[in-house]
Amino acid sequence: MLKKFSISQISLYVLMAVTVVIACLFYFGGYVDPNAEYAEPVYTNALIILMYVLVAIAAVVTIIGSAIGFAIKLKTDPRQSLRGIIVTVVLALILIITYAVSSGEQVAVLGDSIPLSKTWLKLVDMQLYSMYILLGLAIVITLVGSFAKKFK
Repeated sequence: MLKKFSISQISLYVLMAVTVVIACLFYFGGYVDPNAEYAEPVYTNALIILMYVLVAIAAVVTIIGSAIGFAIKLKTDPRQSLRGIIVTVVLALILIITYAVSSGEQVAVLGDSIPLSKTWLKLVDMQLYSMYILLGLAIVITLVGSFAKKFK
């Protein structure tokens, strides 16, 4: 008997298969110059492109899902939909603040300075600071939520 698969299951299996293939190529596909001080795998670009594609897919699905969820909540419970707007505004504020405080200085990586523009350097710092802040918020919210359940 054939089992019916949903679109999400099929996309999960396809993405997992592509990721496994690219990871195997990356780890077992050899090196550009095996005698170099820092050996670069042959399929590094393929792995980087895969990560860009996966991040883009995640961003598009998240934005579409959020918009659909917001539209549904707006019809059924307008007050609850306000929470989504507040979260989006807080995230935007975090990104703006972390971009404002980030540095545009060149960083020496493995002894070499990577030639990036000041804007890209600030974006990298913004992403790192935002990640730290959001990770801290997630930990605090998890702890507060678990303690709040115990006191109820």
